[in-house]
Amino acid sequence: MRKNFGMRSRQRGAVAVILGITAIVLFAFMGIGVDLAYTYSRKTELQNAADAAALSGAKKLNLTAAGVTLAIADAIATFNQNHTNNFVGSTFVITVANLRLGSCPNPDDVLPLRIPNCTFVAASSVTTDAAAGNKSFLEVKTPTQTRNTFFMLVAGSPTTSTLGYAVAGRFVTDVTPIGICGIDPGPPATKKYTGTNELVELGYRRGVAYDLFALNPLGPNPSDPWLVNPVDVPPAACQPSHSSANFTLPFVCQGTSGVVSGATAGVSVYGNTGLSNSVLQAVNSRFDMYSAPYGSNKCDVTTAPPDWNIKQYCWNPLNAECHTPPTAVSGTTWMAGGQPTQQSVSINASPKTPQYALPPAANPNLQFNKYGTLWSYGPAYNADAAAPPGAGTAFTPATANSTLMYNTAAGTTFFKNSYPTTVDPGFPPGTQPSPYNHQASGQWFQAPGNPGTRNRRVLNLLIINCAAVSGSGGCGKNLPVLGVGKFFMQKMADPTGSKKLEVEFAGLVEPVPTSEIKLYR
Repeated sequence: MRKNFGMRSRQRGAVAVILGITAIVLFAFMGIGVDLAYTYSRKTELQNAADAAALSGAKKLNLTAAGVTLAIADAIATFNQNHTNNFVGSTFVITVANLRLGSCPNPDDVLPLRIPNCTFVAASSVTTDAAAGNKSFLEVKTPTQTRNTFFMLVAGSPTTSTLGYAVAGRFVTDVTPIGICGIDPGPPATKKYTGTNELVELGYRRGVAYDLFALNPLGPNPSDPWLVNPVDVPPAACQPSHSSANFTLPFVCQGTSGVVSGATAGVSVYGNTGLSNSVLQAVNSRFDMYSAPYGSNKCDVTTAPPDWNIKQYCWNPLNAECHTPPTAVSGTTWMAGGQPTQQSVSINASPKTPQYALPPAANPNLQFNKYGTLWSYGPAYNADAAAPPGAGTAFTPATANSTLMYNTAAGTTFFKNSYPTTVDPGFPPGTQPSPYNHQASGQWFQAPGNPGTRNRRVLNLLIINCAAVSGSGGCGKNLPVLGVGKFFMQKMADPTGSKKLEVEFAGLVEPVPTSEIKLYR
């Protein structure tokens, strides 16, 4: 009996030792859990405050230096207000040094979700309208909070650290702040069918050139396109200075604005008639021009790079600059069209209604030189009644010879022997060729001296219902928007003399990219 009792005593002693050791381990893990939970709660508080600060500040960004100032103040105040009554403590604050601005949501120096070449700059460095013109995202990175641990010290971790990080903002819409009249003021989905069944969108025809200085009214006569306020939108008030050419130039250089997003039905903008020489020079940054007379020093190659192909497509391919009066050329070649004068619009004084010079019905004797250069960016489209707006089948050089209304004469081939049909090997087989999109070398291609970007020569322009323009004042008139059209610059804008800005219509942009404020990080 004594023997068995001794064994039980020894067993009880062993169990006690094991329980003691286990308890130490369990309490250590519980302590570590307490430390981690405390750290997580601090992280949550910092993150919530950073999120609120980023969202609040981003709402004040309006692409101006004044908006940046408001965003900085609002972000700092919001963060400091959010953490005052929590465990972080009221002494833990952020300053302008904790804020950066960018044009995209994921900076290239922040892993893992980053966008290459998405550069953020210190908010304090954005002090001009030009610098603020594409800064629509606000980054908030709080200071690191470090605290001593209670239990993790035994595991070799005397302190823990955490911080809050957030990015909020909106994408600036890819719309150049220039407005032109709709040739047909119907809704954006309007299609008109001629004897050729050619797709017509708001009166514009794909593949056809237009002189934008022959489209807008000033009383009963045509005049300049509209210069649009790039940041203020009715019915909200606007600042008259935002309607000036000097303020608008950086937006024209970059081809961006913040006035239209999503559906365009019912949207209006502020604008003034008249594009100054400086605006036309800013547009020419697409052609690697940054100095007078055809370029503007308001544009810089970093924020407004040239196009990857700066070859001009105009009535006389032997004239590289295309600024001299046309000479007699053969009427059967692809580039032989004269100035695009076939399409125009004016407004009757009374009653105030649009008067259009629309293309006539298909006429084999119609001289096509009034249409300018054709198909430099893309072909005409065959309308499809069952398809959504802007859809349809592209005409080919073969089908265009006998189908479209700008043939020179019955039986005369228009594209067959002159339109460039060589497709770059990098494009899918069967892709419709065009000089800009499918020529990487040769007579229809010219590389810029600075690094270029594709489609910089494409201007997304506001198409205005010019018969319904109203108002006046320092902010300009109220311009009702019919839609946004994609226009390709065939050649440099000419700011001299009577001024010219010749572009090729390439379809409606539907819908315009949204630009609501969102929390991205």
